[in-house]
Amino acid sequence: MDLSSQPQAWESLALSQDIPKAVSQMLASHGPFPAFSMDRNWDLIEYNDAAQLLFVFGGVDGAGNLLDAIIASADSPDYVNWPEAAAFILQRLARDIEKSGGNHTLERYFSQIQEHPRYQPAHADKKAGDQQTNDRISVFRLNSQKLMLYSAMAVFETIGGDDLSDIRVELMFPVDPETRAFFARLNSAVH
Repeated sequence: MDLSSQPQAWESLALSQDIPKAVSQMLASHGPFPAFSMDRNWDLIEYNDAAQLLFVFGGVDGAGNLLDAIIASADSPDYVNWPEAAAFILQRLARDIEKSGGNHTLERYFSQIQEHPRYQPAHADKKAGDQQTNDRISVFRLNSQKLMLYSAMAVFETIGGDDLSDIRVELMFPVDPETRAFFARLNSAVH
């Protein structure tokens, strides 16, 4: 879904129009797999059709905050590995808070996740990406379909050295053939 036509999504970042176009192209090119862009507070800026499916499933309708969706989906049995994923998300939030020199919005989200009854502190002791955990893999269930996705994050900087780290692009990749086939079928049905 192209949110770049909604001026408030990009105007608050005060960027040249070339940046939103480049992000839109990245998101579209990543199809049929989910991809989205967000700002430093994890507010969604734009996302592709596959990500829209996951966000609607997760309770995000239109522009919203990814952390709100993650917290709202904590009690859903359809976010299969929420406790493991929450530990990794807290590690990401801690890095973001440290890099920003303190961000009250992210600190509030950090506390909400850490205090959630489904959060399991035992997962926090494991290193991110530890072979014994699925903390970097999101596992969802859509009806009877199990979806396993790995995420990679891109942060922007121009060749002139302009720091655009307020914009992040998250690209989700299928972990298994079943997830790959699901998104291929979805893409065929939509296009």
